[in-house]
Amino acid sequence: MTLTKKAAARFWKKVGSSADNECWLWTAGKDTNGYGRFNVGQGKIVGAHRVSYILAYGPILHFDSYHGGCVCHHCDVPACVNPEHLFLGSMADNLRDRNAKGRANMPTGERNPASKLTWATVAEIRRLRQ
Repeated sequence: MTLTKKAAARFWKKVGSSADNECWLWTAGKDTNGYGRFNVGQGKIVGAHRVSYILAYGPILHFDSYHGGCVCHHCDVPACVNPEHLFLGSMADNLRDRNAKGRANMPTGERNPASKLTWATVAEIRRLRQ
């Protein structure tokens, strides 16, 4: 994806000013997870952090996933578009980073919304199996 100079100028108008090493927060539209959204033209909307990465470092390399490389945050602030806080990785890299920082919210057992069994039912099945 390449951006026109006009689109790049429009992008930077939507970034809150801050010190160089601080988070630069996206001030325009965000998704339900707090990530900035930017219309790059022709109705294509992409993550603001991805646009920031492209403007600072160039094209995003493709990894072995259907959507290409992930642009990850060192700062863990979804609305941050400071290029110094961003790094490129695969989906596996992104998940490892999330887990290492203790941000994985993966409920297990009956606390998982997709679970079909309660702890009591599991205990009963195991008792009957013996």
